[in-house]
Amino acid sequence: IFKTFQRQSRQYAELLGGDIDVMTQVPAADVAAAREDLGDRYQRRPPADLNFLAFPAYEKDLANPDVRQAISMAIDRDRIAESVFHGAQLPARSFVAPVAAGYRPDSCGPACEFDPGTARKLYAQAGGPARLRITYNADGGHKAWVDATCAQLAENLGVPCDGVAEPTFADLAARLDSEQPVGMFRMRSLMSFPSMADYLGTLYATAGSSNYFGYSNPRFDQLVREGDAARKPADAIAKYQQAEDVLAQDMPVIPLRFGQADFAYSRRVAHVRADVFGRVDLAALTLVD
Repeated sequence: IFKTFQRQSRQYAELLGGDIDVMTQVPAADVAAAREDLGDRYQRRPPADLNFLAFPAYEKDLANPDVRQAISMAIDRDRIAESVFHGAQLPARSFVAPVAAGYRPDSCGPACEFDPGTARKLYAQAGGPARLRITYNADGGHKAWVDATCAQLAENLGVPCDGVAEPTFADLAARLDSEQPVGMFRMRSLMSFPSMADYLGTLYATAGSSNYFGYSNPRFDQLVREGDAARKPADAIAKYQQAEDVLAQDMPVIPLRFGQADFAYSRRVAHVRADVFGRVDLAALTLVD
């Protein structure tokens, strides 16, 4: 039996109450308690998800890469990962996740290092907007980290920042399709196959299926194509890393965190495993007598 929940907190309560046996994502607010409540029935898979803020190409006041870099440098990723997610998510300073061959932990470079003094100066010099906005889908449990991020931006850049919720990501996508103002907006990339190509081609290529923000750079596209055509994995990775270097210059998105998909299960089941895609191995799962 598969159950759908409108609120993640309700799902965790039902797990503790014995009404469900497996949940594939423990809410960040419950991570600290889960370690004590569940012991070794609380598990974590490798970080394969990339959570980031994207800049719509049509928002002209956010078009300057220096403005985007300043916003990135004003965010203390480590603090939010610990205070909001209790270590369940890891700070991200790369445009691909660690599970991909060729991943470099600091490929974003100085733009992803927390430096509020430099950020404020750069933001002013680049003519950043007088007010910032982060739009997110209300059904995904994002309010806490969006509010924390906005608070940091307001403090470190000296401009107000508002978190604006849309009911679902489909509602947010509809606003993007009609080029309505959304400011920055949150996204999460779920890996389809363990390669840099999956992240680079899907998210950032001009024709990428998840390029909701409309980023386009011919040089980047060419490097990805050359990587795709390479005969040797090492040659492909070299091209993909060059393409990622282009992203570090353009900053079409701000990498924030890698999701590790904490999952948990009841005392009634055993042999519960999840792969890097967050899928539970139902064939291996057994009932406990």
